[in-house]
Amino acid sequence: MLLAIWGHQTYQNHFGREWVDEEAEQAMSLVYLDRTMRVADELAAWPDWVTSVLGYGSRREELEGLRDGLVQMHEEGLLNQDAESALAVMDEALGNEPAERLDAHPWALSLLGGAPSEEAVEEVRSRVLGGGAAWWEMELARRLEVAGQVEGLDGALASEAQKGRSLAWRSVIVAGISWGLVAVGICLVPRAWRQMRSGGVHWDRAVARSYPWRWAFVLLLGVFVLADLFSGLLASLGYFLFGPIAVFLFDAGFLFDTVMDLGWRLTAPALALLVLFRRPRHAVRTLRLNGPAAWTVVLAMFAVLNVVDLGLISLLGDSGELDPTGGLDAMEAGWAGLVYGLLTACVAAPLVEEIMYRGVLLRGLERRLRFSAAAAVVAVVFALAHHYGMLGLVSVAIFGFSAAVVYRATNSLKAAILLHALYNLSVTLPVWWVYHAGV
Repeated sequence: MLLAIWGHQTYQNHFGREWVDEEAEQAMSLVYLDRTMRVADELAAWPDWVTSVLGYGSRREELEGLRDGLVQMHEEGLLNQDAESALAVMDEALGNEPAERLDAHPWALSLLGGAPSEEAVEEVRSRVLGGGAAWWEMELARRLEVAGQVEGLDGALASEAQKGRSLAWRSVIVAGISWGLVAVGICLVPRAWRQMRSGGVHWDRAVARSYPWRWAFVLLLGVFVLADLFSGLLASLGYFLFGPIAVFLFDAGFLFDTVMDLGWRLTAPALALLVLFRRPRHAVRTLRLNGPAAWTVVLAMFAVLNVVDLGLISLLGDSGELDPTGGLDAMEAGWAGLVYGLLTACVAAPLVEEIMYRGVLLRGLERRLRFSAAAAVVAVVFALAHHYGMLGLVSVAIFGFSAAVVYRATNSLKAAILLHALYNLSVTLPVWWVYHAGV
């Protein structure tokens, strides 16, 4: 019964109607558009291979991809007037027919029409000189400047161009650090391989003497599913009972969301470990939370996973799926958002997910299945728990299987947690610096 409920919930998370915070999605789509196009404009003069290494396409390719995402939101009625105006500017830049039922600013449409009114010219002028103009507003301003229809914007345009250069160099720096770690990991692969080949013997002996070997299969599934369902229920109840108080009485919505996110993540493993182990030290010793860090294996596997991800991107592309926000989370904006992102994605998620999936589920399933089969089952379940498209699901499944291999080879859950944290950090920090930090 519990398994059926969990399966239905997982199905709904992937295929059911998703609740959308329209205001946040509009804001993130414009941030993603603005910063991506600033970087794309700057990279247009750089060699193509540099652009590819940084993960960007040509200026036109980026325009087309971002435009398709906005069209999807436009058709769903999710765009505000600024976003509708951005869509109009992008259609003009691509030479496309404007989207139907476009509700853009009249002054923006006047500028695109070829015979702008004085009011329209003054509007874009004031927006640019006021600072903080969006990419599409700067595009209109540059169009007017080239046509000689506006003057006095040289300084503002130069300042905005500098922001684009800053963002492009940020992309270069974070990519350089990431690929530097990959290079180090590749050099360590032979040594890590030798270490991993000898690790299985210690693992097999440890499994035979461990608590999980005595867990009944029904108990294992019941605890895993119940802990996951209970954590979601507790989070929903918390938002229902205390959310309005935190937001309206104390104006602490961000802090409340952060606490609830961490609480939701930590509840499931806390409940599972409480039921399955007599004392905390038993869990630490049995799951090998006190095992070696095994950095050689961690860095080598990190490098392999990054190379595999490149292959998946080449093979699957975007799988026809559009995300106008680029996966950006409004909670990660600013310095407070960086703390939130590091806590949730790089600390809580690796700790919680490795305990639940590799620590509890994998060790328990090995009573019924060979390691490779148990690791594959856990990898599939792990992927289904993440609400991504096809590319993301395949990537997460491969990561889940790889984390299980690291766990077995090092006999250390700590090593799997460190791999998970490093992998998430390599995504979280670059995205924050390019898209959420100030320029």
